[in-house]
Amino acid sequence: SLEENNVAIKSKLLGQINLVLIGQHYLNKNGSFTLTSGIMMDDPILLGSSAAMANGGVSGFVTSAAVELKNGLRINNVS
Repeated sequence: SLEENNVAIKSKLLGQINLVLIGQHYLNKNGSFTLTSGIMMDDPILLGSSAAMANGGVSGFVTSAAVELKNGLRINNVS
């Protein structure tokens, strides 16, 4: 549902993105972020599409942010 999608976006996806956007200014040089997605992105379950969407968003963000972060900062994703 739209409500479930909004909850997944606001909590799972934007929460982790905001952590990196804010945290990059405080993390030590050559520091690392580790974000978590989840298995539902690769192994779907009934009624899990909202979680899978958010997990895919986290994974995509990590891939893109990895080439954009400065000061030797690194970012990884685990599920």
